[in-house]
Amino acid sequence: MIVSDAGPIIIFARSARLSLLREVTGALTIPAAVHAEISIIGMPGAAELAEVEWIQRAVVTDRSQLAALSSALHAGEREAIALAQERDAQLLMDEIRGRRAAAQLGIEIIGTLRILADAKRLGHIEVVRPIILEMQSSGYRFDRTLIRRFLEQMGEG
Repeated sequence: MIVSDAGPIIIFARSARLSLLREVTGALTIPAAVHAEISIIGMPGAAELAEVEWIQRAVVTDRSQLAALSSALHAGEREAIALAQERDAQLLMDEIRGRRAAAQLGIEIIGTLRILADAKRLGHIEVVRPIILEMQSSGYRFDRTLIRRFLEQMGEG
């Protein structure tokens, strides 16, 4: 099971690659706060989220976990971390503060680049560079050094 934060869903939707996210993950679970964040009318992914069955909502049952997480995190990030911990699931998140908080709890974290690497490995795409460029032109920020190393690992350096 993979619990997702809003960021990766939004960027795959903005770059018209939401179907690629589904092909790689099969299904995603999102907490209520992430659903609310994505469901804002006009937000990339809002219309798709209303129509798809492969992204399912779930509720964090142990609300005390939320209070233990840093208030510097957004509600969606806190709920995604708490839900991943509750369900012993992987966490799809790119935001660095959230990733650090999740790592401290022993949660397995994956990100957008891992999804792209898996998509290439599984043969869903041939190259990742154009998709990364699309995501960057849509406003998603990646660390330049990280991208350079990632593209080298993908044989696209």
